[in-house]
Amino acid sequence: MFRKTLSRKRTLLLAVVAVVCAPLRPFAQQASPWVGTWANGPDAFPEPSGSQTAAATTFRNVVYTSIAGTGLRIKLTNELGLDPLLIGGASIASNAGGGAIMAGTALPVTFAGQPSVTLPPGTAVISDPVAMTIPAFSSLSVDVYVPQQTVRTWTFHQVASSTNYQAPGDQLGATTLSGSTTSTSWYLLKTIDVEAPGAVAVVTIGDSITDGQGSTQDANHRWPDYLAARLATAGGTSPIAVLNAGIAGNHILNSSANGGLNTLARLDRDALTQSGAKYVIIFEGINDIFKPTTPPATVAQITAGLAQVVARGHELGLTVYGATITPTDRLSSAEQQMRTAVNQWIRTSGVYDGYFDFDLVVQNPANPIQLLRAYDSGDHLHPNDAGYSAMASSINLALFGGSSANVR
Repeated sequence: MFRKTLSRKRTLLLAVVAVVCAPLRPFAQQASPWVGTWANGPDAFPEPSGSQTAAATTFRNVVYTSIAGTGLRIKLTNELGLDPLLIGGASIASNAGGGAIMAGTALPVTFAGQPSVTLPPGTAVISDPVAMTIPAFSSLSVDVYVPQQTVRTWTFHQVASSTNYQAPGDQLGATTLSGSTTSTSWYLLKTIDVEAPGAVAVVTIGDSITDGQGSTQDANHRWPDYLAARLATAGGTSPIAVLNAGIAGNHILNSSANGGLNTLARLDRDALTQSGAKYVIIFEGINDIFKPTTPPATVAQITAGLAQVVARGHELGLTVYGATITPTDRLSSAEQQMRTAVNQWIRTSGVYDGYFDFDLVVQNPANPIQLLRAYDSGDHLHPNDAGYSAMASSINLALFGGSSANVR
């Protein structure tokens, strides 16, 4: 009897040890039905003369999703706000083109069961689930009504490459907006998640080239858009969303009024904690070289910053890929040497889980410091639609679980 009891105790002890010693899955990999289908990198828009009394306004954000879902939720943001922000209401609908929505599709969005919510400065809020089934690559209109109040800073995304709308008063869910004006920025909306069990997300974090500057307005021809389209036809077992956290003017190391918080400061908030994130692509560095601060960044500082992105992604169990800095003949000789050195580090350091050689893809073979003319948007820095398509087409989809036959 004693031996049997001892044997049982030993078995129980071993079982407890096995549970305790079993590797815990990082938070980012915990099973959840929610996966991001659309995102942006928030920036701050200061009022020109300090505090201003902002008129009651409906912001209609027009967005383009990546994967399908049987339900959705939105995240509104006051993360860069300096004051509490009262949201009077929100709704979501299928976009009918331009500022119009499809009749009968508008659904209210609530927060803890209430139509309105106040966001303290520096925070964001996730909505209640909305019973709205959307197909992949849907054009949606997300309305956010903000009553009259005093504000010092709006949290927005400046270079949307999408036409959006602002209208006076509460016009939530109106088929057409009365007295509206257009905007090329998204306001207050940060992400849209969908219920898509088994799906995962690729998060792209970068600067204006990831943001799609130079692409055709309203065409959704940013390189992450092209990547999403390729992944959708790759034949994988589960859908893969692509979330764009690019910000025009963004630096790895330095924050600026025209480039938002630096990559290291916004990394967790904008990329690593996105719903369903499994992969991260970091494509940054040109602004640290081309728009130097005082004192200017060094190659060692830039590569150390990139290595931190990888380390922090790995800490959450994410796979992190890099991309080489694309060419521009607008750099000085010393700056070209820096770009070459950073790209050499990206290719050879072994820090990343893999890299994409965007530099090689879009360069002019006859003069590698130039964009190929067919890929140049005209400013010799940002690619055009064809250039963005070529960048996405160069990515090996096998690195995301797709077929190796879909490399190009």
